[in-house]
Amino acid sequence: MTSIHLDKQQQMAVYYDEEKPLVIQAGPGAGKTRVIVERVKYLINDKKISPESLLVITFTNKAAKELKQRLSKDLPTSTINNMQISTIHSFCNKVLSYCGYSGLELLEDTDVNEKKMMFLRKHKKDLGFKDESYMTGSGLKSVISTFDEYATFNVDTDALTNYIEEEFPVEKSYLEFIKEKKAECDDYFQFPYDEVKSNKEYDKSWYNAKYKAVAQAYPKYIKLLEEEGLCDYNFLQIKTNQLLEDEELLSNIRFKNVLIDEFQDTDPIQMQIFEKLMKVADSFTVVGDDDQSIYSFRGSVPEYFTHFRDKYDANIVTLNTNYRSTRQIVEFNESFIKDDRLIEKNLKPNRTDESDVYYLNNADGKQQAQNIVTILKHLKQSGKIRGYSDVGILFRAIRSKSYLQELLDELCHNDIPYYLKDSKPLIEYDEVKAILTLIWYVIEKNPQNPSNIEKKWLNLKAFTNEYYDASKIFKLSDDTINTLTQLEDDYRNKVTETEKLVYKELTGKTSKIKKFEGVFNRDDEVIAKIFESVEYPDISKMTSTQLKDIGITDYDDLEFFERLHNIKCEAFDEDVEFYERPTILETYYKLLDATGYIRDKFDDNTYENKQILYNVAQISNTIFNYENLVNKWDITGLFWLLTGLIEDYGSHSEDEDENNKVQIMTIHKSKGLEFPVVILCSLEESKFPRKYVDPTVKSFYNMYPTPYEYLEYKDESEDMEEHYDKEERRTIYVATTRAEDMLILSSISKDDEVPTIVDKMFEDYPSIISLNDSNLPKLPQTHSHASPKLVDERLDISYTSFSEYNFCPHEYNLRYNYNFQNSKNKQITYGLFVHSILNNIHNISLKQEITDEKINNIIDKNLSLNENINNEDPQIESIRSSILEYWNTYGSKWDILGSEVPFDIINGDARLSGSIDLIIRNSQSNNITVIDFKTSNLKKLQKDKLRYQRQLYIYAMAIRENPQFKDYNVTMGMIYTVYDSGMLCFDIDDEKIDQFSRSINQTVKKIKNEEYDRHKNNCSKCEFKDTVCQMLD
Repeated sequence: MTSIHLDKQQQMAVYYDEEKPLVIQAGPGAGKTRVIVERVKYLINDKKISPESLLVITFTNKAAKELKQRLSKDLPTSTINNMQISTIHSFCNKVLSYCGYSGLELLEDTDVNEKKMMFLRKHKKDLGFKDESYMTGSGLKSVISTFDEYATFNVDTDALTNYIEEEFPVEKSYLEFIKEKKAECDDYFQFPYDEVKSNKEYDKSWYNAKYKAVAQAYPKYIKLLEEEGLCDYNFLQIKTNQLLEDEELLSNIRFKNVLIDEFQDTDPIQMQIFEKLMKVADSFTVVGDDDQSIYSFRGSVPEYFTHFRDKYDANIVTLNTNYRSTRQIVEFNESFIKDDRLIEKNLKPNRTDESDVYYLNNADGKQQAQNIVTILKHLKQSGKIRGYSDVGILFRAIRSKSYLQELLDELCHNDIPYYLKDSKPLIEYDEVKAILTLIWYVIEKNPQNPSNIEKKWLNLKAFTNEYYDASKIFKLSDDTINTLTQLEDDYRNKVTETEKLVYKELTGKTSKIKKFEGVFNRDDEVIAKIFESVEYPDISKMTSTQLKDIGITDYDDLEFFERLHNIKCEAFDEDVEFYERPTILETYYKLLDATGYIRDKFDDNTYENKQILYNVAQISNTIFNYENLVNKWDITGLFWLLTGLIEDYGSHSEDEDENNKVQIMTIHKSKGLEFPVVILCSLEESKFPRKYVDPTVKSFYNMYPTPYEYLEYKDESEDMEEHYDKEERRTIYVATTRAEDMLILSSISKDDEVPTIVDKMFEDYPSIISLNDSNLPKLPQTHSHASPKLVDERLDISYTSFSEYNFCPHEYNLRYNYNFQNSKNKQITYGLFVHSILNNIHNISLKQEITDEKINNIIDKNLSLNENINNEDPQIESIRSSILEYWNTYGSKWDILGSEVPFDIINGDARLSGSIDLIIRNSQSNNITVIDFKTSNLKKLQKDKLRYQRQLYIYAMAIRENPQFKDYNVTMGMIYTVYDSGMLCFDIDDEKIDQFSRSINQTVKKIKNEEYDRHKNNCSKCEFKDTVCQMLD
């Protein structure tokens, strides 16, 4: 076992053994993670607590993995597997699964809330965002953040709605206007956006109507989530908190020893969950630093430290020795934060070496960039840093890129490498613009109402090099490029000229509009009249002969556009049943194949080629989500969603590429990291720290504000401005405490006035040294950490990914490394449909009797929620009969222990995760059987028995490590085929499981060696054969 030296305060925290809860106040660099690891080991080894009784909550999944990795050096894998070390959301998911809420699909994904946006777009009308309360697609972003606030602080929607009705009335004239506009429509009502925006009273009433609709929509949103078996993080927490109100459930919960990391980031719902767990806990420890609470936008409340201490008479141990930073950096940070502290700490440095704190004053962003580059060059050339990765450059935000871009440009100009995750927006890649161009080409267009992106660049010239390097993707001849350019220019000129004539004819006035984009600001009558005279050159509807007539004569170009024409015709073929048309993803891959662009990208494994593949795969993943949440055939809807979100998407960044590069990131991303050199950028009056904006008043940051009296968990008495300003200062504190050897503060002072925050820094710590060319040589030597970082070498793997690698390593590479996706075919779609129904039946059966009528109701409900299944398909009745036969013959007689039971275990070099369809108990013993349901027939499955045997062994391994089933023995695994009621059974014992465990690690080794050859003998059975792989042959 590793021997660890602990200082006095650390020892007090690790070996604490009293009844009262423990609060560990861990200052920056004070060894917090070490203390957590040692406390867990103390509880297991010395206090002899049961591992399954231990719950450790971390802020991120990455933190949970790192903690498990550290513990694995001294504790057996089986011990770690029996603990629950996870985020709060993973813990909540476990509680919900235990209570029968298994199989929930999580809507949370990327920073742009892609899945939530899709869900809200799908249900806009159901949520009430229609007619006078119409919500644009981009407007839904504000709805998501508002719903988050409602959930976190428990909104009173009825009272809030009444308040909005009184204070934000909708004028009758606006309602009548919308009613009239609707009456003019024969079928589809298009909201009169331009007319409403041009009328101040209408625009105000439109906002008021939306404001009220948002408040009324929240309960509907929650109901829709439950109906569709979906959830978000808020739902997970709220539902768990409600379930834990059951005293019997709470008393039986196995987690009697609880440790909460990053306690300063706790929100109100989480706090209630923690307080409930503490009622039945034998030991309860919270760890964190209220000085580093910077997530109030997610609901975190730093005052919970003092609340917890006072309410529960908790003991506090303060880790007040900083092992990270030099004396001056520690003293500067203490002087900066001391007046804002809730609990006294008085941190002291352990290091005896010295290094001053430096200040860099700049007139603008360009000068800041030049000065930073000068410093970097000096540090590298003088050997004061070993590598550029010793330097962390921190920004308040990187979304607003003005100062950041100037720095990136200067770094590039001076050949200084840098790493900035998601630094290049997805839309800035040529292949992504080309993808949008291809999808735009095949959809039906509305020339009278072009989108902003169509006005800017998405037109016929998007096939030329006008807006990006399109020639490398489309490879069109110069003659064709000239023809398309002329066509688009002529069209736009004719629209602009016709507008002048029409406007003069209808109004008698002379138009002053000079640009194409301005034409569409005219009212509907003018625009309709224009397009009576102007025909849009939609070449996507033209045959090869028609294309020749307009000047496209190159043979290869004609073949290319003919392929696009055929793809369009297939996607919108009205003679083919809607459900039989190509899916969006099938169309997407056909469009890519028509270009031939990615054909050789797998052969030459350069960084640039890998980036192209990541980008193409990222779009496929968005389409996949759209198909599953909205519709598999609505390519037009997908296009408009993409154009609305695409500018917010970051691109994939290769983590392996960050070595020896300057590390650039936001302060929030830097939390938990440390660098020999930290440069804190762009301190500027009113911008960083940001000027306070009242969150209860409409603003750019908060479109639909909620007064605090309608939020149960908001403190109305608190000084909101003071609270905000303190968090801004804490954000700076988090940044400056990342520095080990050198801290440089950089400000922008456009009028030669030093920002107020910098003035205060000099006042509190006069020893700050202003940096200039003359004293650069005095910058100290750093203690470089440029050596490779320790990382968790375990590979995340599931049965499916394990199986796919053994089937075809190339397929594994496509799906799990690049994240390419395919449409769920009919078999997969119906298989998931059947699984959802069976899971519903099994969970309900644990609480009440299941009748045929109830089963039919469950099937009908699932049908109504799945737009990707044709209700008229005769197979539906076959599925219905099969499920009824299964339940009445077998399911109703089985002793069910769990359905869709999730697992996450460590096995050698692998971290295995997944869920088990069903676990049943033998009524005569404690033996249990794991069951997996398939919608194939038994005869087909028997041809590949080994594959399914491996699957059941993984499930058996998971159960063996699951404390919930510690009193049972897994003796059998079964594959049940729903359609023909077949059973494929396998005996299971420890020897077979251990043998299979070794084979998993052999597969993991091959994956780590990047052995991704194609098993061409399996191509005929691979779902990528007609999509990605068809582009490679």
